[in-house]
Amino acid sequence: MIRWGITANSHDAALAVFDNDELKFAAHAERSSGIKNDKHLNQLLINQALLFGPPKHVHWYETQWLKRLRNYVQDNIAQH
Repeated sequence: MIRWGITANSHDAALAVFDNDELKFAAHAERSSGIKNDKHLNQLLINQALLFGPPKHVHWYETQWLKRLRNYVQDNIAQH
């Protein structure tokens, strides 16, 4: 079963592909976009991951709203 692990939309987006419990592919978005610390997944990275088959499950490293809340709180604490 193909599963993807993703972190994105914050800092250093990355994607990992697992077939059952075996890691098949992993890369940071900046390697395919050329943008240092790229926070967005890009089509080239997704196309590379799809070479292993479409994912049955996609797992996010962190819930996006929770990540934004954490970043908001950290930014506001740093300002005071």
